Amino acid sequence: VIAGDATTVQRPGSKGTTARVHYAMRLADLTARHIEVTDEHGGETARRFRAVKGEVWLLDRGYANPPGVAAIRTPGAHIIVRHNRGTLPLYDKGGERLDVAALLRATADRDQPHRVRAFVHVGDKRIRGRLCWLRLPEHKAEAARRRAAREADGPCDAETLHTAEFVVVFTTVLHELTAAQVLELY
Repeated sequence: VIAGDATTVQRPGSKGTTARVHYAMRLADLTARHIEVTDEHGGETARRFRAVKGEVWLLDRGYANPPGVAAIRTPGAHIIVRHNRGTLPLYDKGGERLDVAALLRATADRDQPHRVRAFVHVGDKRIRGRLCWLRLPEHKAEAARRRAAREADGPCDAETLHTAEFVVVFTTVLHELTAAQVLELY
């Protein structure tokens, strides 16, 4: 299992980002798997990482886009990535767009994992996976809604506040882990 992310670095007195550090580490022993330093324009993308067959990559929603999913899956690795409704469109088996917001609105229970088969389209290629989600307990959901409202650029819409109550991930791990295990690992 590999966890990847990026962080920014500011030199003393800087009013903005000086550099970005992209890193990945093997969780079993916390050894570095990837380290790359870019200027402030070097964006977060899974295409920076060199996935290897058999690995499972854990990535946050900044990496949730079709080219990123393909970059991890193509060499035979798997991905568990936090879903980003703006950058990771998902489709059902028939090619119809999944309405993730509707799935979440239909989820009343808390602490019960859910899953649905989902596909990512990259050009004419379809990457098979699952959308897994869990509605947070009320006290954690309230904290998540407050954080979403605080981080919003302007007024926070009702859908954003409702979505904040959930942990939603897309994964290409199909049978080796249950939805509960996928969510726990994330």
